[in-house]
Amino acid sequence: MHQLRYAPLSFNPSPSEGRFRPIVDSDSALVPSLYGADSADAAIAETLFHELPVSATPKHLARVLVNRYALATLRPRRELELVQLHAHGVRRLGVTHGTLIECGPSEYPATAAWGQAAYDHESRTDGIVWISRQFPGGRSLLLFGDRCGGALELVAGSELPLGYGRGFAVVCAAALKAGVVIVES
Repeated sequence: MHQLRYAPLSFNPSPSEGRFRPIVDSDSALVPSLYGADSADAAIAETLFHELPVSATPKHLARVLVNRYALATLRPRRELELVQLHAHGVRRLGVTHGTLIECGPSEYPATAAWGQAAYDHESRTDGIVWISRQFPGGRSLLLFGDRCGGALELVAGSELPLGYGRGFAVVCAAALKAGVVIVES
């Protein structure tokens, strides 16, 4: 999922804090990153629904926010090597899912240290994959732009603006399942 002002294959070059980022290379240059998900529902939950309070009833999402986004399907041109921060991968590191994934934005600096460790590892992985916090039935990932930027391609015809038509129907279906009400603002 991406904002319409950016191309689907755009890696974020900013130093803004996020889960497992920012990351720098050995020359202290910022490593661009790209977040993704394995389904439309996971991408919508991790992006549009991310800031909505879980316990609020109803949960309101401004339509103007939906209008800014599109879904796109990206496909790797080669097998990506990802650090697994789920299943046995988390246990092997000696941490819990709650420590890495269930924490909120105030803990992003601590998760950025894990992202940096994954990047710095001698295996030179392409990114990190974990169980989505906002949509536990799906997986989220963070890719390192300097390692796999050229390894991805946009699936032709897959870009779907969410502000109208079929794209808006996809968001409405996810909103209905999540108890989210899309409101005009």
